[in-house]
Amino acid sequence: MKILSMMWLHREGKNFLGPKRFELLKKIHEYGSLSKAAQALGFPYKSAWDMIEKMNQLSPTPLVCRARGGKEKGGTELTPFAMALLEEWAQLEQEHRHYLTTLESRLMALENRFLATFSVENRNEYCRFEGIIQNWSENESEWVIYLDVSAQNLLTVTLNKTALNPLILEKEKPIVALIPITSLVLLPKNVSFGIYPHNCFSGEIIEISYCQASAQVMVSVDQNNWGKISLPISHDTIKQFNLKQGDAVNVLFDTHCVFLATHLLK
Repeated sequence: MKILSMMWLHREGKNFLGPKRFELLKKIHEYGSLSKAAQALGFPYKSAWDMIEKMNQLSPTPLVCRARGGKEKGGTELTPFAMALLEEWAQLEQEHRHYLTTLESRLMALENRFLATFSVENRNEYCRFEGIIQNWSENESEWVIYLDVSAQNLLTVTLNKTALNPLILEKEKPIVALIPITSLVLLPKNVSFGIYPHNCFSGEIIEISYCQASAQVMVSVDQNNWGKISLPISHDTIKQFNLKQGDAVNVLFDTHCVFLATHLLK
């Protein structure tokens, strides 16, 4: 889950400084011109002028004034108060992002606690692998856990430290990995998929069921048919890659998209 939040400073119950106005002030400082700043940001000049007027009216001292002297007569510059405010805003924005990250970590922990007693009604929204913890590593903020889910496949899970009780980490411990179906990506085996933290299971398409909106593709992910992955694929994707039964494919998913559960409700 993600938390969407926009930071605004208010004065006298009105919007004073927000992200767009902050960017406008930065560009005015960079170009020394309101018109050039507005053009760089794609703002109509009138809209940019109105933003400045509203900020100046609410500010205890003006933020923008006419530049005097020099080659660029008639230019625009920020006042010392505006420069100090920009510096403080940048610091506030950094702290705001850090706070949101902390809140998101709490939500992630909530999701993982919920999934520890995952109910049968929700299982069709997740791909499920059962395995054992083979090993793990850690850095300052994350656990990287390696699960043995078959003789041929190792599944990697990356979890924020606040989202996992370290007591769960025990070698050879049975564990259930749950991946949202919407996080799965299917590509033909000969198509490059770039480099990013991912799991890649190779397999073969064993069935394609066509529906009106999309198709359901069933993939067997090793020669011994130990596991099958079923995922929705758009008709356009099937047509683009000419996917058909028997094709060799890769099923990919980000290591951060995996949830762990110690057991599921029957």
